Amino acid sequence: MLLSSHSSTDRPSVTTTAWNQKGKLTFLYLCVVYLLNSTERGTLPATLYAQANSTKRMSIQATFGLTGTEVGSFESFYVAGLTLFLILWSALFKWLKKPFLVLSLGYTVWLVACAGSAFSQEYTQFAISRFLCGAGDAAMSVLGVPWVDANAPSESRARLVAVFSMMFILGDSMGLILSAYVTSWSLNAYGWRTCYASIGLLTAPLIFVGYFLDRINPSDSLRDTEDVILEEGKETNRRWAFLKSTVQLLKHPLVVLAILGTAALQAMVAIVGYYTNGYMIQSFNVPQSEAGVSLGFTLLFSTFLGVPIGGIILDRVGRRRGGKTASMAFLQGSVFSFFGVVLQLIAFLWAEKATSFLASLALAYTCFMIGAAATTPGTLWLVQPQNRVILSGLVGFGFNLLGKIPGPLVIGALLDSRNRGHIPTRDELVYAPLWVLWCVVLWGLVAAFAARWEVGERVDFEREDEPFKPKTTYESIE
Repeated sequence: MLLSSHSSTDRPSVTTTAWNQKGKLTFLYLCVVYLLNSTERGTLPATLYAQANSTKRMSIQATFGLTGTEVGSFESFYVAGLTLFLILWSALFKWLKKPFLVLSLGYTVWLVACAGSAFSQEYTQFAISRFLCGAGDAAMSVLGVPWVDANAPSESRARLVAVFSMMFILGDSMGLILSAYVTSWSLNAYGWRTCYASIGLLTAPLIFVGYFLDRINPSDSLRDTEDVILEEGKETNRRWAFLKSTVQLLKHPLVVLAILGTAALQAMVAIVGYYTNGYMIQSFNVPQSEAGVSLGFTLLFSTFLGVPIGGIILDRVGRRRGGKTASMAFLQGSVFSFFGVVLQLIAFLWAEKATSFLASLALAYTCFMIGAAATTPGTLWLVQPQNRVILSGLVGFGFNLLGKIPGPLVIGALLDSRNRGHIPTRDELVYAPLWVLWCVVLWGLVAAFAARWEVGERVDFEREDEPFKPKTTYESIE
């Protein structure tokens, strides 16, 4: 069976020795590549807009002369590529059983697209490059978290998954800061194009190294858990195993609710991350470089503060209740997402100065990070280990298709219908936190029904002399 609940068969374990020898360096490699890759994506919001007196090299919008809908379409093109290729990379991994080869193939596509973004001469070329960037990114979205979950030591698995996932937000923040400095540098004759070219050049050697990582790090634990789906005594065709697993996962309501809740949160992240830089320039008359830097450091602060706090809260509650469960994780995500909605509404509706706006936004994102630090491993805990690569692909496909693609497009179309230009006001941005209310409700339902049905992996802390060593058990659901 695909879903897990509390009791019966033990999960395959990973020895601490193996992790010390190979896993730490591989984990560091994945984090650095993911960080650089997310930095490239983070440069887009800061390079879209510029002040009225800026030259064309400072802004993608000024270079191509874009409408509001066209500005919103860049994020949607990126996410469309990400969404469509999530399933392709998942299936390719199931066939090849070489995660780092698949990952490197994906990032080779991303590298070519990164160069295309830097040298695009018109809207269509840049849009195609954004689509291919998303296609390449999909490989890490599918394989990154499941690799860490399958190979990390049991006692630190949840924390390492949260740290790896944090690279996405850190990269976005670094992209905002980098692009704000690069585009305003007086000696830079190429403006925003320099951001994409420089990040591609930095990442290229790491992508080349990735082609050889399967030889020195065969990822036996990930391969073993993936092969469990072909159980003994069952006539299951390997070619149809991926499709069968996908259909069975989508048939369970908790998986669907978790994906829909994540989609609602990611719609807000896409809207706010995409438009806030331009909103600050227009509403608070903040210089372009200062807007990108201040927003970037705000997200860095929220991530560094929220993710550790989220992990600590989940651990503390789990110890008091005798073990961590998926239900606890989603309850934490729902509660803190609600607090984030309230704080974000304060930022968009009542903040009159840039400082008060950034302070409210920082607190809001801290709450969202506290919730995400719990739901990231909590989502994986809903299913058996052998299906977590597939689940990661489904979650990425769902929240991109239902959240990140429509979010910026809806705001862009709304701006065009109201003749507001290409930069939204608070009247449009207020829809972003309201979207998260669906996340609060849906994750709350997952928490309630997972507890009632006892669905999900349970991490127990039984021995006082080994308080950090979990014991993981499952039971199949008929």
